[in-house]
Amino acid sequence: MRDDVEIIVVDDCSPEDKNPLNELVRARFPELNLPNVFFYSTPQGGSAGRARNVGLEHAQGKWLLFADADDFYTKALADVMNRLASSDSDADIWYFKVRSVWSSDISRPANRDVWNNYMVDRYLATGDSYDLRINHGPTWPLIIRHQLVKEHAIRFHETMYSNDGFFTCCCGFYARTIAVDPTVIYTITKRPGSLSSTPYWKMSREECGIRMREAIEIDKFLYSQGMPLQDSVFSGVFLNALCSPKIAWEMVGLIHDSFDLSYPFIFAKVGWITIKKSIKRIIRNLK
Repeated sequence: MRDDVEIIVVDDCSPEDKNPLNELVRARFPELNLPNVFFYSTPQGGSAGRARNVGLEHAQGKWLLFADADDFYTKALADVMNRLASSDSDADIWYFKVRSVWSSDISRPANRDVWNNYMVDRYLATGDSYDLRINHGPTWPLIIRHQLVKEHAIRFHETMYSNDGFFTCCCGFYARTIAVDPTVIYTITKRPGSLSSTPYWKMSREECGIRMREAIEIDKFLYSQGMPLQDSVFSGVFLNALCSPKIAWEMVGLIHDSFDLSYPFIFAKVGWITIKKSIKRIIRNLK
């Protein structure tokens, strides 16, 4: 790894014996003592969004990359960084491909890479950047120009779920130019019981509400910029209905209160999405 890469580790209030600032932990992992590695800790447990915001407060570099504690970069990242360092590209965001594996066996493929890689392939085939810019979601396969984030004061929402969707949406919206590269630079792990592995029919009312509110915040931002409401909010109602009609009704109420939309419009939109999903499922089964 280049020695001019600033590595910021934010510990979200872990126990003392696991804190990277603990001398025994640093002795076990000597790479933590490199001069370009910096540690910060939150005073109380929060969320990945809070930890990332702490990292943003201290970051000094030209480019930003965000990694989760249970994932890892591929060896290709070093070549990508070398290219970026010698490039005069004016792109504000670089989008890359990822791979997904099970944490219990990293040789076994998982499915958390499907949406990201689909959007990259779609852009490379069509040149349509809308999904990448607006509907991307996670930060892991992105390299973002630090100046873009500072210029627009973009921060993560400090929520337990879906804390990065609003951040990446704002970055994609404000980016003047983007670059898309099919290189796989990041590996996402998957394990049963994690926040990202819970299916909709097992989500709690609290989790459904938080995820829906985050989707609504994205739509409210886009709506304020004169853009149409996204299907993601209405898809959330449809998927919640598979879990619990009562929870789905609560989600409809959240949409109504947030945008002052009529109930007939909401139900028509949800109905249309249901039809589209059904048609896509039938087509997939016929192939």
